[in-house]
Amino acid sequence: MELVHVKQEVKDECVETNDGREIQPFDRHRTIFQPIVIGNTARLFAKPNCEGHTHEWILYVKPYFKGVDMAKFIRKVIFVLEPHYRSVTLTKPPFVVKRTGWGEFTVQIKVYMTFSSRAQTLSHWLRLVEYADKNDETSEYRYVPSVRYEEYDEIVIEDPTEAQRRAMLTGTTEPDPEFEHFKLEREQALWKIRAARERIRADIEGFEKRLEASRAV
Repeated sequence: MELVHVKQEVKDECVETNDGREIQPFDRHRTIFQPIVIGNTARLFAKPNCEGHTHEWILYVKPYFKGVDMAKFIRKVIFVLEPHYRSVTLTKPPFVVKRTGWGEFTVQIKVYMTFSSRAQTLSHWLRLVEYADKNDETSEYRYVPSVRYEEYDEIVIEDPTEAQRRAMLTGTTEPDPEFEHFKLEREQALWKIRAARERIRADIEGFEKRLEASRAV
């Protein structure tokens, strides 16, 4: 996922979220994550409709945590469906598109934050059938009455301003019950992010030590 990098000064004060949680002051290297789920469901028709379409599908971007108001930090989502369909622009939740069709394809999803003019571009394979290997669209497949295919992702803001932090800290930190199956994946993603940050910090410290040593010569 593309990161939104915002480098601005942060006031040193506490912030209270809408559920009463008090967030203590943080340094400029603090990163905020807002987990989201990108997915689609598909329903197989008993017989093709008048257009030859075999399925009804619903494509969506939803918050991973309960009670999250995505309108606080997302101002627009564009589902790029061309050349198969006309693209859809939504300016408020729910970010959901429903269509009928007969084939699978990759959808680009452009997410625009309330505090950035740049889009974060995500992608999702619109799935209509059940694959023998759920992670491989080239494996054998079969038609089933319904399909649900989802992917866990995160919106990441580095060095957020106070306004950005207030916007992002909406809802709770409890997963929505329908997304409990992503809990392990989220923990693994956070571990990888922390490990990467530690490696970067170690590289910076090593560079600074080598620089000091070269100056002392």
